[in-house]
Amino acid sequence: MAYQFGFDPTHRILWGRLVEEVGDDELADYYWAAARLSESVLPHAALTDLSSATVSASPQTVQKLAKLPPAMRDPSRPRFIVAPSDHAFGLARMFQIAGEATRPNLHVMPSLEEVWESLGVRQLQFQPASRAPSGPQRGREPGWNC
Repeated sequence: MAYQFGFDPTHRILWGRLVEEVGDDELADYYWAAARLSESVLPHAALTDLSSATVSASPQTVQKLAKLPPAMRDPSRPRFIVAPSDHAFGLARMFQIAGEATRPNLHVMPSLEEVWESLGVRQLQFQPASRAPSGPQRGREPGWNC
């Protein structure tokens, strides 16, 4: 599994952590899993953590994902991408710029500490969150091809 999710019910923060090698398919799968989970837990903030991943997804896939509806629908909710490596940071910024019309509160940061500081939280209690909550499933869009 190239990703895992945690949820802090006190602060209502959804944390998606990508691990290992993350190519086009893994990134797209993560996106749809995050969207389903976001609809299930209704977070106040969301975080995609690339700290433990080697990102090899293509710029074309990143741009396709940025043009889709946001995984967390409410545009007022803050969302973060932690991307410590130069390559991951560049792809995250590409995603941010391409999707800024629908994700005005998306922030790309090099460390988790900066995210926690930005959110003003100190003590977090993340619990494992299911990759695919029960209920209506939103899969890949018709014609999705990476």
